[in-house]
Amino acid sequence: TEAMRLNADGSSVFSGSVTSTGSFFKAERSGDSGTYAKIQAVSTGGELIYGRTHASLYENFKIKAANNSSTLVDALTIDTVQNVNIPNGGLMVGATTAPTANLQIKASSAKFRLTDSGITNTSHNTFVAFAGGQNKFCLGVSSETGTSADITIDGANNRVGIGTSSPSHTLEVAGNVKFTNASFGAFISPYGDDTYINMLGSGRIQFRTNGSERMRLNASGSCRWTPDGTTPDMTLTADG
Repeated sequence: TEAMRLNADGSSVFSGSVTSTGSFFKAERSGDSGTYAKIQAVSTGGELIYGRTHASLYENFKIKAANNSSTLVDALTIDTVQNVNIPNGGLMVGATTAPTANLQIKASSAKFRLTDSGITNTSHNTFVAFAGGQNKFCLGVSSETGTSADITIDGANNRVGIGTSSPSHTLEVAGNVKFTNASFGAFISPYGDDTYINMLGSGRIQFRTNGSERMRLNASGSCRWTPDGTTPDMTLTADG
């Protein structure tokens, strides 16, 4: 049985596997011994090296694959400064199925982490996204190994929690809420059995129904009642 053929033009054809008994297998481009592809065995695993012998002439490493038209296209490229590009598809991490997005992580207890090494507080240098249980996904800022659930999305019940991982309403905030525009701001704060509404600055708090003002609480403490939405009916001052 023919195992290898050496043609007159110098090309070789192998009918079986190719095994190198040395430390590497190297293939050079015809007419240019400085351009090569090399698979090298090392003590900790394998290396795949593509480039030229001179460091200043290194080229990109590329893996090509056939598309639906049986045309070879770039599947993955690593350039000379270690940038990685997937120009014609997506990347699946944690599974062998095809990705349904440009980047997909598919695994039990899957997590996504984005760490800024320039942040000196290592307890809060990482953005993390993870599954917080059945039908729940959480976003947070923590350490590189933490899983802080600052925001929780409950997909089964269409709820969002801020500061709580178990929202009981469409939006639940565990803590104070502040509303601001360019000039003023306001707080809504729970305190024991009470609820505080605090207007910042010299503005007023208005109570409206059907698009019309019904009652106004001024910064001075006086209160004006306007039941018809136009004509004040009563004004209460601080001294009664």
